[in-house]
Amino acid sequence: MIAPDPEAASLNSDNLDALAGFYKGLASDDERVRFVNALLERLDENRRYLAVSYFMVAVLWRVGPLAPALQQARRDLPAAEDASLSSVTSLCS
Repeated sequence: MIAPDPEAASLNSDNLDALAGFYKGLASDDERVRFVNALLERLDENRRYLAVSYFMVAVLWRVGPLAPALQQARRDLPAAEDASLSSVTSLCS
């Protein structure tokens, strides 16, 4: 993200807001854990979600567990320049 004031920069997305709102509306800790685990499990190059891995990390960042998301992405996403891991790391820059 290029912003004149990086400290004041924000990431805005209707879909991101919708998933974060869904997470906040979950009734129990068990449901929240299942939501997080469902996203983490999809951060894998062998799953069909490779193209949106940056988005899943953004959702996890918004709802809290960023560290596990980054660890999973680093371990299970391809590291090639044109691959999803670079999208994830760009999101965090």
